[in-house]
Amino acid sequence: MSSPPAVTRLASVRAALEHRQGHAESARLPLVEAVSEVTAHRPAMGAWLLFESAAMAWDAPDPVAAARGTRARVAGLDFAGHPVHRGAAGVLDTLAGDPVNGAAAIRGFAGYVVRTRHERGLIDQVRLHGWDMLLGEYGELKRSAHHRCSGGQRRPLPAYGSRGSCADGG
Repeated sequence: MSSPPAVTRLASVRAALEHRQGHAESARLPLVEAVSEVTAHRPAMGAWLLFESAAMAWDAPDPVAAARGTRARVAGLDFAGHPVHRGAAGVLDTLAGDPVNGAAAIRGFAGYVVRTRHERGLIDQVRLHGWDMLLGEYGELKRSAHHRCSGGQRRPLPAYGSRGSCADGG
C-alpha cells in the first residue's frame, strides 16, 4: 500500500475533479475505495474519507442507492470509534432512510466539530450548517461560525447573497 496520506490526498483530488465536472455519482467512488485501503492503517483518516464520501453521496442522482452502496462497501471496517465515523454514518443513515439515528449521529458530530474547533475546509462547515439546519439545530453551529469567522470577536455572518466573506466582515 502507498502511504495513507498519499492515498487520501489522491482520492480527495480525484473526487473533487469528478464532482466539479458534474459527475456526483462517480465522485464518491475514489473516496470509498480509499476508505477501504486506509482505515486499517489510519482509522481517523479513513473516517474523514468516509465523511467526504457520505457528503458526495448526498449529491448523487440517487442518494439512497449511493448511501446504501457506501455503507455496504465499508461494512466491517474498524474506525476505532472515531467521532467523524459516527457523523459519516449519520449522513449515510439519513440518506438510506433512517433519519432518527442519522440525526442523532449528525448532531453528535456537529458538537464534536464545535467542541474541538476542528479546522476543516469551508465546504465541510457549509455542509454541517446545512445538515444542522435540516435537522432543526441551527443555533449551536451558527454561534460557532460567528466566533470562528470573526477571529474570536462576535460579529454577524455575511448576509445570504451579500457576496461578503469572513475576511471582509460581510
